[in-house]
Amino acid sequence: MPPMASDSNDMRGAEDSGRGSLRARVIVAVLLLLALVYFATDLRWAYGPLGRWAHNRPGASSRTYPYAVESVPAGAQVYVNNTLVGTTPYGYDNFEPGPLRLRLEVPGLAPVETVLIVTADAPPPVFPPFVFNVRLNFQSVPDGARPIVNGGPLRPYDAVNYSLRATDTISVQYELNGERSSTTARINPVAGLLGETDPSRWQWRPFGSDGPAQLTGIIARSIYVASVPPGAEVYLDQHLQSVGRTNGTIGFPYGDHQVRFVYPPFEEAHLFLTVSRSSPDTLAFRLTRMVHLAAFDAEDTSRSLEARLSLFHAGEDRSPVGQERQQTPGTASLDAQEYVVQFECKGYADTAVTLASIAGELTVGMRPLRDKSGSGELGQNQAGAVSVRFIVRQDRNRPLSGAHVIGIEKSSGQVVRYGPTDQAGELLTYVPAGNYEWRASKDGFTAKPNGERVKPGGRVKEISLRVKPH
Repeated sequence: MPPMASDSNDMRGAEDSGRGSLRARVIVAVLLLLALVYFATDLRWAYGPLGRWAHNRPGASSRTYPYAVESVPAGAQVYVNNTLVGTTPYGYDNFEPGPLRLRLEVPGLAPVETVLIVTADAPPPVFPPFVFNVRLNFQSVPDGARPIVNGGPLRPYDAVNYSLRATDTISVQYELNGERSSTTARINPVAGLLGETDPSRWQWRPFGSDGPAQLTGIIARSIYVASVPPGAEVYLDQHLQSVGRTNGTIGFPYGDHQVRFVYPPFEEAHLFLTVSRSSPDTLAFRLTRMVHLAAFDAEDTSRSLEARLSLFHAGEDRSPVGQERQQTPGTASLDAQEYVVQFECKGYADTAVTLASIAGELTVGMRPLRDKSGSGELGQNQAGAVSVRFIVRQDRNRPLSGAHVIGIEKSSGQVVRYGPTDQAGELLTYVPAGNYEWRASKDGFTAKPNGERVKPGGRVKEISLRVKPH
């Protein structure tokens, strides 16, 4: 039997009722989820994730309040309607409806403030960062230099009443007697000196309750610095980086300084320098070095010798250095010039060597004196050693000082060397007996060989040698 029409209508009504109940439950769940998000993310203050992206306020770090009053510099006192409520960054979530006077103060700076009307139906106001203006005075050592800010000179009035925003950075030079300083200061009134600004040329005093900020430029004076030898590094005060090298012009800031001159192997030179308008334009000095002097047996290099030393200035005059003879091994304090060092040791041929102007050590090998057969060493007063006076002459019998005498023993090939000659062109020494070919040696001259036999005897043998200029 077919169903009745009334039964079909009842079934359709039940299905519609079930769908409505499901729809209602979905709507309630969605509303509960939205409410949870609403309170969890604090969207009612527009400061959830979306709020942070929209406002994008750097420095708003408060987790309690969605808004903050910020300032540059930070730490400003915040007054709301003349009541101190905190310091920046100052967080807030609302203000009472009505007039709102917001004032920020930093000691030493002019206050900044704003006034607005807060209404009950409007969201809390959002304030941009408050930027203070900073007054800056420019000073110089010595007085009278004109500051150049960002490439433009300042008028005298602006130099003591210059104002800039606390977020600005400026570049400063000084001009004195028509010349600009070689160094530039980059400065921000809050951060102070920036970058690699030389602290020996610039001094910074921040603003405070005792007065405005102040930048002092210490002008450098050009001084020609020379040293012997040239090439020394110049260091100023405690700075690790040199300010220049000798010989040359170096800028020294006005004032008192400790100056160091460094040039190994020479000893560091220290001096106190006062730079003023009346100080000299040149500075010259000599460096000294401690030279280590040693001698050894040329045939037995492990054997150290106690040789006597004679020092002479290199050159035509061969003037002696000091009166006391030194002994190896030892040290000598010398300046930066060439020296001739003569080594004398009993049983060894006298040896003279030129010491370079920058050398810090000199070690020489000395040849032992032997008889013709090579059977034994000969001292200056032993049998077989002959006292010989060498006489070296140039053009028309003029004596030649500073020459060395070299002899080659014809049968054994042994080489001996003596010198240098004195002012009279003479040299007195002991020579092993033998048959030699002699010649004098000195830069700039050509020697004429002279064959002379040296025989034992009681009298001093004289050997004359000739040279001529190149």
